Amino acid sequence: MQTSYLSHAQLSSLNPMDIRELRSQFIKTSMQMHGSQLMALKRASKSPEYSRPYISGDPINLIDWKAYARTDSLIVREKRDEASSKVSIVWELSPSMDWPTGLELGKQKAIPSKFEIATRIALHLSHLHLRLGDQANLWLHHPMNSENNLVFSPRQPSDLLSLFNTILKNKFNTQTSLPFFAKRPFHIPKLDRLYWISDGLNDLTFTKLVKKAKRGCFMHLLSSLEEELEWLKDDCCYFDHTGEKNEFLGKNLKKGKSYYQELSSWKQQLKETVQGVGSQYIPLTERTALTTYYQFIDSLFENKK
Repeated sequence: MQTSYLSHAQLSSLNPMDIRELRSQFIKTSMQMHGSQLMALKRASKSPEYSRPYISGDPINLIDWKAYARTDSLIVREKRDEASSKVSIVWELSPSMDWPTGLELGKQKAIPSKFEIATRIALHLSHLHLRLGDQANLWLHHPMNSENNLVFSPRQPSDLLSLFNTILKNKFNTQTSLPFFAKRPFHIPKLDRLYWISDGLNDLTFTKLVKKAKRGCFMHLLSSLEEELEWLKDDCCYFDHTGEKNEFLGKNLKKGKSYYQELSSWKQQLKETVQGVGSQYIPLTERTALTTYYQFIDSLFENKK
């Protein structure tokens, strides 16, 4: 792992085609693997890496009798073959996800939109699954306009590279005509894995659809500007466009800890909702360290099922 690079890199610099910082297991067998899912059927293996102590009830055909003759210990060598998984990766294309595009923050460095970060993550996940031999569908989901949903099924990494270069060239403009994508009614069939990348500010469709997947992961993506208020102007009014559409003065929002308490409470409720349907909840911003992101991704593949 390239510690010097990762110690400073953030999610805003994620290269969707990069897998170098993932665990070696991901890379050393990536070209021989046939999917990220382990089959239930076990078979005998001669390789030491599939060894473990014998447990009462194990099939005797899995016992390494030569090892028993040498060590007087019962060693089981078992292998579970890998199978291709059906994966859908969804990221939302809504006005809130396009924020903070166009926001003026004086001399402060431009903050990438949530849509940009979600796109980087979605293509990165798709690239990983393609290398593992899985079938991955990419969905751009319009929560408020289902007729404009877009889907793309990449067949090889070069498809993703071409798509990413086009989006990058157009500076992640949500109005850009995306190559390869086709309009299609939003439909999620039975899946092995479902990833959903969203800021959680729209209808939480994920909790309804994840029931069709064996494993689900909700990536809760917020902008760092939504997690801290120092950038607000004291004498400027800010509007809450959800619920009662309240108006707040900047200095009042920054006063006390009520905003941070409400934010923390909302995120906790969202986490409990996601975990309540048997899925994983991963909180992210564009400032999330790549080391943290890769740890999240590694954990998703620790126990392939």
